[in-house]
Amino acid sequence: MNNPISAFERAEVMNRSDTFILNRYGRALWNLSEQRPALKDKKDCLHKAKCLLTRSIDQSSLNWFGYSTRMSVRRDLGQIYFKNNKARAKNFFELAVQDGYQCFISRGTPKLICQLVEICQFLAKFPDIRENGFKHVKESQNRYLLNALDYLNFGLHQGGPTNYFIAYHMGTVLYDLNEIKTAVDWMKRAVSLSTTK
Repeated sequence: MNNPISAFERAEVMNRSDTFILNRYGRALWNLSEQRPALKDKKDCLHKAKCLLTRSIDQSSLNWFGYSTRMSVRRDLGQIYFKNNKARAKNFFELAVQDGYQCFISRGTPKLICQLVEICQFLAKFPDIRENGFKHVKESQNRYLLNALDYLNFGLHQGGPTNYFIAYHMGTVLYDLNEIKTAVDWMKRAVSLSTTK
């Protein structure tokens, strides 16, 4: 089979409102976008995935899988548009946070929490999304970091302080909030939890 997406295309034609098919098709397109070297192909895959996942969520508002995948799709679209259209990029990041929050209140896994925290950090420092530290945090966007701390604290209570990614992200958020001593303590914990081979 030359086109791995063709099975999803056929299934979607047969049943346009099946959330399982729409979710899997959207996830497959998101995964496929990671393999596309051309920016236009990547954008096309992501926009189609976003539409499919939105249709799926419209069928069932308790669609954790749809929300989590659409959050990743919107994050990736925000990163693509960041170079040329910052307003549109910021909008995609804000929409991704809304999707992430829906996932968080229904099923906040540590991996999902960390993805949501990363997007919150992008918004808190927008447009300096790749920079670290308090000097890059915009005063009006500080709430995103405070929300990120809430998500991380929930993750700590859920899985304990032994998750490397939770500890690492706790350190980066605290660093962005200029809580240097506490951030260093969390980074030490993250290093102690990391595995090297």
